[in-house]
Amino acid sequence: MELMASYEQRGTEKGKQEGKQDAILTFLDARFGSTTDSVQEQVCSIEDVELLDELSRKVFSAKSYEDAQEIIAEMVKMENE
Repeated sequence: MELMASYEQRGTEKGKQEGKQDAILTFLDARFGSTTDSVQEQVCSIEDVELLDELSRKVFSAKSYEDAQEIIAEMVKMENE
């Protein structure tokens, strides 16, 4: 039973992660036009849900696509530390 709960928890976390990644990419597309493959890969490389929350807050206030790219690069760096 514990094993099943563990798999359910991982599935729930993965779902949250993918939902947040998708929301960020959708926002970037809507606000700045299409995103580059590089930016998409960077966003999808971030697995920490808390970092994705922080990324969302920062990207939503970005004034330009270049600012958003810098913010994303910063979060990727934090993910890899």
